[in-house]
Amino acid sequence: MHQIIEVAAARAGGRIPLGIMTLRQALTMPHMEELRYRHITDDRHPERVISRNELEKLAGQ
Repeated sequence: MHQIIEVAAARAGGRIPLGIMTLRQALTMPHMEELRYRHITDDRHPERVISRNELEKLAGQ
């Protein structure tokens, strides 16, 4: 099963959604401090914001 990630750019006053993609696709995004990753799981677990490092660790599982 693919892990789903929401990617957004952090900006003053909010964020700009860039898309919902697979974990592999999210890892192809450029390394930018402004990017935020939200791991989308099933209904039993809340969404959570993760760092680029956590995203890479998640890919290694």
